[in-house]
Amino acid sequence: MRDLKEFTRLELNYSYVHGSLFPLMENAGKAVAEVVLENFPDKKRILGVCGKGNNCGDTLIALESLKSKGKEVRAVFIEGEKSITSQDAREALSRYTGDRKDISGLDEGIRWANLILDGLLGTGLSGRPKTQYETAISAINGSNKEIVSVDIPSGLGTGIQVKPDYTVCFTDLKPGMTEEACGKIAVRPIGIGEECETYSGPGDFVYMPLPDPASHKGMNGVVGIIGGWEYYGSAVIASRSAMATGVDLVFLLTAEDKVGIVSSFTPNHIVRKYSTATLNLFMPRFTSILLGSGMGRSNESFDALKYVLKNFSGPIVVDADGLNQLGSQPDLLRGKKTIITPHSHEFMDLSGLEAGEANLKFFASEYSTVAILKGPEDIITDGKDVWHTRGGNPRMTMGGTGDSLAGILAGLLSKGMELTTAARLGSFIAKKAGEIAFEKKRYWYSLDEMIASIPEVMVRYEIRK
Repeated sequence: MRDLKEFTRLELNYSYVHGSLFPLMENAGKAVAEVVLENFPDKKRILGVCGKGNNCGDTLIALESLKSKGKEVRAVFIEGEKSITSQDAREALSRYTGDRKDISGLDEGIRWANLILDGLLGTGLSGRPKTQYETAISAINGSNKEIVSVDIPSGLGTGIQVKPDYTVCFTDLKPGMTEEACGKIAVRPIGIGEECETYSGPGDFVYMPLPDPASHKGMNGVVGIIGGWEYYGSAVIASRSAMATGVDLVFLLTAEDKVGIVSSFTPNHIVRKYSTATLNLFMPRFTSILLGSGMGRSNESFDALKYVLKNFSGPIVVDADGLNQLGSQPDLLRGKKTIITPHSHEFMDLSGLEAGEANLKFFASEYSTVAILKGPEDIITDGKDVWHTRGGNPRMTMGGTGDSLAGILAGLLSKGMELTTAARLGSFIAKKAGEIAFEKKRYWYSLDEMIASIPEVMVRYEIRK
């Protein structure tokens, strides 16, 4: 059973791919009508009791479909037709040709009907229903009429809910659904499609934590980056990208001769000479670590990689030179919380296998890691499930885009995101940032402009809780 966030993710990704949720709403409403016709063929007068969200739209489509089959239909809008703000539900309202009343017509409508469609509240309800909804739920439950709930019984889990004879559930069962609470349950597909499940998209922002208004410094992520010993620019790119995800602090531990130059790039990261003692001092503060950006392949860097993987219990991103170093001892990944981010050649060097979905999945399963195989279409797997990310543009072959992705991932993980959701969202953000930069400068945008586009992605697709 999926959690409610996953259903929201699927719907948002569907809207992103197809431009609207209305086709899903049409399919959902028609599915409700089919269940009514199959199970209650003798019911002639159907009352839909509607709230103001997408459940209302589903219900109106169902009523219109039933009307086309010769049923008498009526809709009662508990908060009035003008309360409906969802564009898709308003489209459903514009297509509805049956009788309609406001809440003053509820009692008379219940007496008139011999079957009630419950389209009051969907899965977005938090806390007890408002007074007018409690009134409507009580009236429906006391009607002695047969009741069909649309997707989920209104108020489920709140202490006051519609008690239906039947629930027509879309796509999959929702949390808390049992026959005791929902009556008979009919699960109906509504056409979301595999693409919206297996491809990352803006729906993955449902898993993005937003800062608590009462939070203090450090509560929104502290990233440790260990790298830049050979190619210091890579570590700076990763640091700037992590900061662009909205983390509170980035610590960059690098070689002694690079401390001054790395510090000069930006005051937004804290730069220190790497040593085991320094790492031990700061590591308790880190909520994620990135290993590898510009790290080089020295014995010292390999020792650092091994030390972090053995001693840090939080999430770790391993990229670039970290992957090259890891190739000799991939067993270090086992039992750790890691995301690895190879391109095809790095994956072949790391695993000894041809780069591709099947081998990536095998490697991730074998070594208990989440893997992102970077390319024109990223492949993401935890060894069990596989996702893809489309997008980006040819300009993203420039040096540093992989370091930027690694920094984004470390930033998301530092906020407490789970590995696979951070991997999907990070991959989407990186490609979409490249697309936004391309919109402005086409093939001539710079890496700075791509990093500057990361917050634009956040603003464009942020889901406000």
